[in-house]
Amino acid sequence: MKNATKLVWLLMLFASSIVFVFGQTNTKMNLEQKIAYDNSIVVEQSRSLDRGVTTPQTDGAKALLLDEAFTTGIPGSWTQTVYSGTGIWQWSGTIGGSYGVPPNSDGLYATADSDANSSWVYDVGLFTPSMDMTGGVAVTIDLDRNFQDIGGNDIAAVRVYSGGTAPGNLEVTLWQQSFDDPYAGVHASYLIDATTYAVPSDVYVEFYYSTAGGTYQWNFAIDNVYIFLLETPGDLYGYVFNGGGLTIANATVGIQALAMYTTTGPDGYYEMFGVDAGNQEVAAGKAGYNTITHTVPIPSGGIIQQDFVLTAPTMIISPTFHTYTLNPEEYFTTSTGILNTGDGPLSWTAEVIYPVTDGPTTTIHIPAFTGQIPNSSEATSIQAAPNTPSGQAQPGSLDGILGDGEGWLGCPANDHLYVMEMVGYSTIDIGATVVDPCAGDFENGVTDIMYVGGNWGSTLYSVDVATGAGTMISGFSGAPYAISGMATDRTDGTIYVCGTNVAASYIGTLDVATGAITTIGASITNAPGLIDIAIDGAGVMYGWCIVNDNSYT
Repeated sequence: MKNATKLVWLLMLFASSIVFVFGQTNTKMNLEQKIAYDNSIVVEQSRSLDRGVTTPQTDGAKALLLDEAFTTGIPGSWTQTVYSGTGIWQWSGTIGGSYGVPPNSDGLYATADSDANSSWVYDVGLFTPSMDMTGGVAVTIDLDRNFQDIGGNDIAAVRVYSGGTAPGNLEVTLWQQSFDDPYAGVHASYLIDATTYAVPSDVYVEFYYSTAGGTYQWNFAIDNVYIFLLETPGDLYGYVFNGGGLTIANATVGIQALAMYTTTGPDGYYEMFGVDAGNQEVAAGKAGYNTITHTVPIPSGGIIQQDFVLTAPTMIISPTFHTYTLNPEEYFTTSTGILNTGDGPLSWTAEVIYPVTDGPTTTIHIPAFTGQIPNSSEATSIQAAPNTPSGQAQPGSLDGILGDGEGWLGCPANDHLYVMEMVGYSTIDIGATVVDPCAGDFENGVTDIMYVGGNWGSTLYSVDVATGAGTMISGFSGAPYAISGMATDRTDGTIYVCGTNVAASYIGTLDVATGAITTIGASITNAPGLIDIAIDGAGVMYGWCIVNDNSYT
């Protein structure tokens, strides 16, 4: 029969951009250590906004006036004026394909086709519906056309009118010619200033075709008529509050579609200049709060206020881990309570992690410790432990290896400090030390004091290795989450730390006098679970990732 298998279930909760790992091999965590945050979405600021500039910082937003591809015909809102003759504009879907198809066309377009209607005399204009171009200092008229003529007898033109479509309302002729376009046609674009027109609120574009009194000429065809103006950007400002009505500093406010972001000041105030006019999805958030999004109508050339109220959940978990021994074919059912005592919704996921099956126990002899640690002038060295240890030591989570071949281990299971002989790997219990030690090392030239990350890497201690007694220096600061590893570069004395939230890792330098961490570079994502680091005598750093189960340099 198979041996009974002992399962230790670790509850891993993922919330916001922070991952908290509960259920280590101890039960000393208090409720504050069990609080996780909601799934806030805070977008990194990718653009520097000069809040001292009052002029627009974007080119404006497009206000669409007309977009016609003639997919189902010439719309009824378009009109025709037959100045003389009998020829009219028609839809290609009705008369079939013709000579002179516009570029970028799907075969459905408007055409004045003298070739297909050989008895018609053309002198006709096709007009768009009325368009309001008020304030349109830069109106773009885009279209695809194909004009084919015989011997200079045909005439084609694009004209703009305001206040009506009578000849007296003509404002400008944008294009006119009596010779062939290239065989494949032309994509044309024209820019007008409608503010100079008599009635900018009532503007029309005419597509004119004439066979100059003759018949059986070629044709003028248009497609994909796209007319828009650029609106003047507006400005946005406001405050970000919490659920209790207090302002929130350093909250991110952004418009992802425009890649525009800013942060609130100490008073919770923000402002964004030069925002494209029209409805914009504006989001506000901060780590630990629920992100909220409002649709804000940015006025063209104006200013608008939009405040945000961010709620925040508070998660309490009990219990944080389960330990149970399962025999073959046994089932185990249990539960963990999760309570949200905050004022906002809470999102979380949980994962069960199965540890490696326990191996056979081994009895070892631990000699009494004399209280004296021999010193040595040998060169610093770091040696990996063998796959099969010669002695069963308490599980350790911090290490410091001196040149005399001795290593130091802190055990979070019983909060004791051990010294390990690095040849046979036997251990000696020095005594009680800091709570939940997880990483540590010595400064260069120092053999009696070790620096240790206690309380699962949230607090810096100095530890007397002769007694195990720890003295708190400070909480760690400057890093996104608690440390998981520490190592000293013996070439220059720099102390490095690493940390992980299982989704990403960081590496930084440590000031042991203050606990301040200066992170190096961006977050590490190819080794997201960097649990510990070591540095050899040449100054080369090595790390181990518990997500990928790989080592890195």
